Amino acid sequence: MDGFPGVSAVSRGGQQLGSPANRESGDGFGTPRTVTVAPGATVHAILAYRDVEVSTAAGCDPVSTTAGLRVYPPGQRGAAFAFFDLRACSHAGPGYLSVGPVKPGPGTVNG
Repeated sequence: MDGFPGVSAVSRGGQQLGSPANRESGDGFGTPRTVTVAPGATVHAILAYRDVEVSTAAGCDPVSTTAGLRVYPPGQRGAAFAFFDLRACSHAGPGYLSVGPVKPGPGTVNG
């Protein structure tokens, strides 16, 4: 597996809220590389989000109806759902989510 997962905030009805996560590398996110995933093994990616309440980006229109995150593994069309409550932009445009490339092993507070 290599590259970046696709991540979007979604409403309780499953509709995408705002723009999908921007892909980031370097500065704590890591560098994209191929990760071999054995059966039953774990990979992770760093996700960062910005507080849309204090954002100065025009057109965000914050909402509090986020039910979670829709996550697509790199190169896949099927998504998993992660329950995660956050304030999200209701309109596409302003970037408030960023995701790094997949890394081997479980994630920790240090990446």
